[in-house]
Amino acid sequence: MKLDPSGCSGYIMYSKKIDLAVFQKKIDKYINTRGKIYSKWGLYADYADCVMVIPPTGIECIDEKPTLVFGVYTK
Repeated sequence: MKLDPSGCSGYIMYSKKIDLAVFQKKIDKYINTRGKIYSKWGLYADYADCVMVIPPTGIECIDEKPTLVFGVYTK
């Protein structure tokens, strides 16, 4: 799942067992709060770099933890 509709923030791995509606509300709250903080402190993301964000190509188990893989699988 993309963290931010702009595609600039990255991706989140999550279990298929969660309540997706509740999870999406948490993500929306995070994005809204981040926007308020950015406005308050005069911070601005450079969205020109968004073009370079690519989706993950898969998931691997690294150090016994699921990890998003970008590019070629190592296995």
